[in-house]
Amino acid sequence: MKKKQVLMMSVHVTIVTLLSAIVFTSCSNEDNSVIPVSPDDTPVAQEWNHDHEYVPFVEEGKVWNCCSVSPETDIYETIDCIFTMSGDTLIGEKNYKKVFCQHEKYYGDNEQHYYCAVREEAYRVFVVEAETSVENPLYDFSQPQETLLLSYNDYEFARMSGTRLLDWPSKQLIFMLYGTSGGEIDYYYGYGDWVEGVGLFSGNPFAGGLNSNKPDSLFGYPIVLISCMKDEKCYYMMDWLAQAGTR
Repeated sequence: MKKKQVLMMSVHVTIVTLLSAIVFTSCSNEDNSVIPVSPDDTPVAQEWNHDHEYVPFVEEGKVWNCCSVSPETDIYETIDCIFTMSGDTLIGEKNYKKVFCQHEKYYGDNEQHYYCAVREEAYRVFVVEAETSVENPLYDFSQPQETLLLSYNDYEFARMSGTRLLDWPSKQLIFMLYGTSGGEIDYYYGYGDWVEGVGLFSGNPFAGGLNSNKPDSLFGYPIVLISCMKDEKCYYMMDWLAQAGTR
């Protein structure tokens, strides 16, 4: 893979720009129903049918291919951090999927190391970090037509309503995140973006669900998602960022 420049602060801005530039048209769901649009071609709020459209985050065999980023140069070269969801575990009488991490730069070998456990309920994802039994919220993909005020590790933020990028092959919903001030949304502070079934792509997808633009709390340096796949199905590719909105 050729060297690329990763501007961690610009990923969210890129998505905002793409969302404002894309011309949305009516499209068909899997059940052939039509997504309505307003006269100015912006999506009309509607009740999405999760049973037909929702892409779950927690799936056996799903893989997140990531790359560590130099905090000094913002340069990355190749995939060197791989998260794999494999196997089940019981914690506090609840069933979880185990997540393993292969990252030679951090662990010093190419083995898969237990990283965390995750479960999904009512379109919300919960995580239990390694060596703990405490469950914390990771993602909230519920009520995609609504803006939700959420908090994680003392960070309060707004998860905006979901938008479907028609030029992305996977066509999942994407949710932009913003900071809040006094209970109001502060659009100046972008906290990243969540993709349905994928999670955060501008940082560690298993570390809090927020893009902090600072070294990962475990690894000590930032990582960024390159792709997310399950078997032959691709749910996210970094290259799609450049392709979206060109039709």
